[in-house]
Amino acid sequence: MNKKILSLGAIFAICFGLAGCNDTNDENDFDSSVITLNVYNCADYICETDEAEGTVGVMEQFEEYCKNTLHKNVKIKYSTYETNEDLFNQLKAGGVQYDLVCPSEYMIEKMIQNDMLEPLTKDIDNYLSYGSPYIIDTFNNLKTTIKSTSQVVSFGEYAVPYMWGTMGFMYNPENIPLEDVSSWDIIWDEKYKNEVSLKDSIRDTYVTATLHIYKEELELARDVLNDEQYNKRVTEIMNRCDDLTISLVETALKKAKENIYEFEVDTGKENIINGKYNVNLCWSGDAVYSLDLAEEEDFILNYKVPEEGSNVWFDGWVMPKGANVELSQELMNFLCDPSIASQNMEYVGYTSAIAGQDMWDLVNEWYDDEEGTIEYDLSYFFANTGIVDELGNEVSEFIIHTSEENRQLYAQYPDEKTILRCAVMKDFAGQNDKVSEMWIRVKGNSVSWIIYAFLAVVVVALVLYEVKNAQSKRARKRRSKK
Repeated sequence: MNKKILSLGAIFAICFGLAGCNDTNDENDFDSSVITLNVYNCADYICETDEAEGTVGVMEQFEEYCKNTLHKNVKIKYSTYETNEDLFNQLKAGGVQYDLVCPSEYMIEKMIQNDMLEPLTKDIDNYLSYGSPYIIDTFNNLKTTIKSTSQVVSFGEYAVPYMWGTMGFMYNPENIPLEDVSSWDIIWDEKYKNEVSLKDSIRDTYVTATLHIYKEELELARDVLNDEQYNKRVTEIMNRCDDLTISLVETALKKAKENIYEFEVDTGKENIINGKYNVNLCWSGDAVYSLDLAEEEDFILNYKVPEEGSNVWFDGWVMPKGANVELSQELMNFLCDPSIASQNMEYVGYTSAIAGQDMWDLVNEWYDDEEGTIEYDLSYFFANTGIVDELGNEVSEFIIHTSEENRQLYAQYPDEKTILRCAVMKDFAGQNDKVSEMWIRVKGNSVSWIIYAFLAVVVVALVLYEVKNAQSKRARKRRSKK
């Protein structure tokens, strides 16, 4: 996606605007002593300074906000990690005291269980005001237990959601009919041998197998259960990790391995564009990236969440034990301001958990088409988040007019019908070792040649990434102008 170009004047306006009535502008109150805040996040997952694009990173904006509003000399030390497991291992190893980190929901659960996090000590006002009601309700209803105290707590007591999305199939509609990607069964369909890729990720690929194995049970449930009950059934099934299910998953994935083109983590975004296969299991944000790039090369890709159900995932900000709680919560609140959240979403391509006026305006700029033939209702996400029309009246219905189905809009903001059949993955808890051993057996000797192949192309891939990323941003800019 294109990076939002902001002048320095606009940046300062945002920072002063966030100050509110507490900004006295009294220079005598300024504390010149440096306060360092260590922030640890996934790579390429926040709006960063880019002088060529005229973009000022949100961490630099927060430093300015602290100076002008809090009258504190705050310096952000920002570093990145590749996987949730890398983050967890770094925190366990110690050495660096991190103040704010951004793991996925299953890792948040693991950290809470192991008493590794500081709880929130105050309301995060921007989150409560502008966070999507759907996101807030979901996070508050996710529960886990602190092992050392047996205390049951909600994720909302420790975390503030950042980005979210779904898992589904990105596919070439010229070669793959919609009905075939509407079920996880396509992974095992011999008609599509070497036409599908799977994630080299134990958790995501495990989910596809459980939903395939228990498809008949899900179909029966859909006929007799309401939406809430069906969602609970999907949650239970996709998180099954008893010995029998692990065995069934192993058998299913070994069969899938014989049918798919490859296991991959990041190369699928390019390989489907290059025509190496026609279906890629992917996360919704990666789908948006590839759909944008495909348009640059004059062909269409689509995105679909299978009808049985899928994973809906969340990444959230949490404070490791020993963090600067007060200042970390200030940064959480800053990141939840819609004017800041929209910059992050526009920069990284994933979907923010924040709604509000700036976000609604951005989504309309990208997707609303006056000549659209479909009314796409996003009220479940944007309702009651302070959005008004041109006359200043509060908006209660949120309709995007579009002529494109199963495209970028659907990937970024699934319709409510899709959301109702998506569930959150949980930690495997006491079965982690057994699932890991199963995964090793599934992958077998295929790991070695994949590693060699990856190493052979990694240099070229890194060079091409920046070129392709720029093309993706140009595509979004053109769509905005249209």
